[in-house]
Amino acid sequence: MSFELPRILVVDDEPRAVELLVRSLRKQARVDTAQSGEEALTSFGDGDFSLVISDQRMPGMAGVDLLGRIADCDENVVRILLTGYADLEATVEAINRGRVHAYLHKPCSPPDLRATVKGVLDRVELARENTRLLVSLRERNQELDQALSSLASAQVSVVASERLAAIGKMSAMIVHDLRSPLTVLLGLGRHVRELSQERGSVEFGEVSAEIEEEVMRMQRMCEELLEVTRASEGGATWAHECLDEVVAAALASFVEPAATQGVEVGLQLESGVELEVDEDGLRRALSNLVTNALQAMPEGGLLHVETALEGDEAVVRIRDTGVGIPDDIADRLFEPFVTSGRRGGTGLGLAIAQKVAHDHRGAIEVGKPEGGGTVFTLKLSLRRHA
Repeated sequence: MSFELPRILVVDDEPRAVELLVRSLRKQARVDTAQSGEEALTSFGDGDFSLVISDQRMPGMAGVDLLGRIADCDENVVRILLTGYADLEATVEAINRGRVHAYLHKPCSPPDLRATVKGVLDRVELARENTRLLVSLRERNQELDQALSSLASAQVSVVASERLAAIGKMSAMIVHDLRSPLTVLLGLGRHVRELSQERGSVEFGEVSAEIEEEVMRMQRMCEELLEVTRASEGGATWAHECLDEVVAAALASFVEPAATQGVEVGLQLESGVELEVDEDGLRRALSNLVTNALQAMPEGGLLHVETALEGDEAVVRIRDTGVGIPDDIADRLFEPFVTSGRRGGTGLGLAIAQKVAHDHRGAIEVGKPEGGGTVFTLKLSLRRHA
């Protein structure tokens, strides 16, 4: 590995003195010379110097003033002042103000000069190395923090996926056992309705309607539980798709129910992004988010859905003007079985949406826009799925 000598600027108005300084230092450094403070400043601006050695007494700019100007330009450059005994007071003042690192009396012997120069250069090189190490340490710490953050995020994702998988297996068993008695109850309810029609009993008709309604509600809850099983079992089919088209297809079945409910649907699908997605999983997540938005607006409102490209992520935003998220569940919103108290809900829709986002190397975020309501932002990485 090649080693480059440090560069020194020697400043003295006496040519003989400059010659002696160059001869004494040429084995230690590359030496440039100047015969005045003004000339030295010009040379300093054109080069990369580690050390400036200046005589104190020079016409025009004094050595102390020159080294002060050098310090203003670059505090890391080492500064040595050459003085006579008559200039001792100025030298002490310069040292006290921190403008020079060392001083030598004239005439100075070559061994003393070389020893002083070596000492200050070694000290400065050590300081520079310490600075480089500190910068490197900060960079490594930042990298470590990022790695730890990514690891923590991945761990949360894995735990959430494992929890959802366990819930899915349990749900599948429960639904399997419930389907038969629910079918029987539904049949009995319809039989009661037929009997009420035959006998003209209004009371029996109301009872049968309640039975059928509750059984249908339980069947819908069973379907939601099975949705968890489908989301957690994997087996996703990845394909290159147009995001805007996938979102439009997922929303198509909601337009009529939304209009019936008095909800105006606004679409701004202009991302123009094509990426690799699990279309079934993504449509399931979007369906859950839109369903939640509609349930938050029982008296009507505005549902706005937009797609966008932001950096290396495709984004889907679903904004509603509904009742918002209760503060008591805001921190646990994506945990399984957390609901806002709606009748018939399992509290699994957002947990599924979060898993779908993680499967796409993305994330899901929730916010409270100005004017009320809720906005969910689904972020999908543009990187190909492994």
